[in-house]
Order: sequence, then C-alpha cells, then structure tokens
Amino acid sequence: MTQTPAAATPAAAMLKKAAHNIEVSDAALQPGQYLRLVETSEHLNADYSDPAYFDESRTDESAYIDQGVHYRVGMTNITYVPADTNGDWIRRSGDPKFLGVVRPLNDARAEQIARTAVENGSFLTRGSGADEVLPGGKPPLTPDELEMPDVVASREAEKEIYEKAPHDPVSLRKYIEEINASMVAYTDDGGNPVEVPEGDIVRWLTPVITNLAQPAGLRAAGLELLANLDCSELVTDPVAVDDDSRVAVKLNCSGGEGAESHYFVFEKKTGLFLGYRVTNPEGETSYLSEIKATVVASVPERSGETW
Repeated sequence: MTQTPAAATPAAAMLKKAAHNIEVSDAALQPGQYLRLVETSEHLNADYSDPAYFDESRTDESAYIDQGVHYRVGMTNITYVPADTNGDWIRRSGDPKFLGVVRPLNDARAEQIARTAVENGSFLTRGSGADEVLPGGKPPLTPDELEMPDVVASREAEKEIYEKAPHDPVSLRKYIEEINASMVAYTDDGGNPVEVPEGDIVRWLTPVITNLAQPAGLRAAGLELLANLDCSELVTDPVAVDDDSRVAVKLNCSGGEGAESHYFVFEKKTGLFLGYRVTNPEGETSYLSEIKATVVASVPERSGETW
C-alpha cells in the first residue's frame, strides 16, 4: 500500500496555505505603533469543594469526570505589543464571565457553586481591572524570584530559546529536537538515540503558532514543519461544525487512547489563523481561543476598550 506523503495531504496543504498567509500579510510595525492582540478564551473548569457533589472515597479514574460541578468560564485578554518587542508590553484582562454549567444540569445549587468559584478564582481574576506591564513581553519577576538566580536565569533562557529559533522548517525541527534531547534522554533500551516524538514537536510549536506576537518567519516555519509531520488531519472546527468558512487541523501526535485532541483553526479561503481548541478524552471542548490582531498607533485608555 502506497502511503500519501504528509506534505500532499489536505491538512498539510492547509498548513502551508496558513504559512504563506503569514509571509504575505503579517503587518510590519512602524516605530511607535503597536500590535493589538485580542484573545477571547473559554475554559472548562470543575469544583469539588461541596461533598454533596463529590465522594472522596471513590478512587476510580472517572471520579473527577462524572462528579463535581463542571462549568465554563469566558475571558478576554488584550495585549499591546510595541514595534520594539523589547519594550514594555501592556496586557489587560476583562472580568471572568460565567458561561454556564456543563454538569449537573438543571441544578440551581450547582450553578451557584460554579458562579462563586468563578468570582473567587484567583488565576482568573489576576490582572482583571488593571493594566499589567510586561517588560519585553514577560511578567516581571517578584522580589522573592529576583533573589533566586536559577529563576532569573531560567526566565532569560526561555526568552532566548525563541529568539534563537531558526526560521526555516528543516533547521527548526533539528533545533527543537536538540532542545528536547537536552531535557529528556530519547534512547531505546540499548541506549541508541531515537527521534524526538512528534508530540513533543507539536507541544513546542503550539505556543509559537498561537502567539501572533512571535516573529512571522518563526510562525510560518512552524506551520511548514507541522505540514511535514504525519499526524495531522483536516476536519471541521469542533466548536463551529456548521461554519463552512473555517476549517481545523487536528493534530493526532500525542497518540494513545484517552489523549487530548488539539486543533488549529483557520479561515478556509485565506489560511488566516483564527484560534486554538483542546478537547478532552470525553469529547468535550476543555479550552478554546479566538485570536485577532490589528495595528494601532497608540495604547488607548482602558475605559475605551470593548470587552
């Protein structure tokens, strides 16, 4: 049986179109301008604090799936990236929004538990109602972190990893493999080197593809690299199955039953990147994002934002 080359599959063609779109349409910022990134996201969360909804004596793997109160939360983050990306970025977060209970349904008490959890969720409310200044795009280190040399070095090393990444797919794959191999020993039982799993390559590339502030060349090379993997599939957008103006590339690289599924969503006609989705083993969308980028001349007052 002849195997279809990865680069000739519909998913690969879509990824290559998306890479080309970046190369021809990514805006070049002029001095003083900002890239305005608006990311709306939705998270599937759970609360197990009330014993009426969670039996702690259960030890089976499904206990955390079919018990507790599961609910959805919406967030909007707006980030302003200066033309000189080493300058101060401004990030603004809207208030978290309760979107509804997933299970148990038709339970007023469960809904109240979920609403309270959203209001009290510290990781959701962080930055809500105020501007965060991110020097060079990174959250500033806390006073305690500044006293820890390893943390400071790690922060700088993380930034440098992306800055040094090559902008062509072949070199980029080798670069990612070398980084991964330095952290995990990929060898067989005999100690012989083996290829870095494609799932690790996808995990490294995901924050690159989904961050429109990353250089155009790096994002385009990342999409070209994904097109050359054997684990992509062209499907409908799992959260907008009736919208034929968009398509999704499902990345089946993690493998194994019970693994999450990851999707990059694109405008079908142009290849414009629209967002990212993750579905859990139960088929539920556990995370989704929609991302839009525009160029603006300055950072407006927070009161002028539309959430």
